[in-house]
This record gives sequence, C-alpha cells and structure tokens, in this order.
Amino acid sequence: ERDSTISAQADELDVARDRSTQLTKAEAKISKLMQKLEETSHLRNELKRLQDEIDLSIGRKLEMEAELNSVQSLKQQIEVFKSKSIDLEAQLSKMQKEMARKEEQIAQGAE
Repeated sequence: ERDSTISAQADELDVARDRSTQLTKAEAKISKLMQKLEETSHLRNELKRLQDEIDLSIGRKLEMEAELNSVQSLKQQIEVFKSKSIDLEAQLSKMQKEMARKEEQIAQGAE
C-alpha cells in the first residue's frame, strides 16, 4: 500500500511539475502580450499626434493657397491699373500738347 501511495504522490508531483511548466509558459506569454499592448498604446498615441500635425499642415496649406489666390488677383488688378495709368498719362500728354498749341494760337491771334 505504501508503494501505491508513493506512486500516486509521484504521479501528482509529475502533474504538478507539468502544470508549473505550463503556468510559467503562460506567464511569459502574458508578459509578452502586455508588452505588445503597451507598444500598441504608444504607437496609437504617436499616430494621433502625427494625424494632428497633418491636420494642422493641411489647414496651413489651405490658408496659404487662399492667400496666394488673393495675391494673384491683386497682381492682375495692379497690371490693369498700370495699363490704365499708362493710357491716362498718354492722354494727359496729348491734351497738354493740344492745350499748349491752342494757347500758342491764341497768343499769335492776340498780336
């Protein structure tokens, strides 16, 4: 009977060792999974930060494009005004010459 008790205890010890080995492996696996979970959380935060940066950059780009369109429109208006100014200067010069010619005619007629 003592042999059967020793044999039963040896069997229980083998089962306990096997369970201990399985538990150690499970703990190691859980530890690795927890580490991966922490890395995933860090990556998620980094992704959020980068997405925020991208959103800000897109906003700045849109503002700059709107400003560029405004500048281009102003440049076109300046060119139109330059052209009108040149035309008006030419008309003024022509009128001044005409006025000088008429003043000369009046002066000659008064003599």
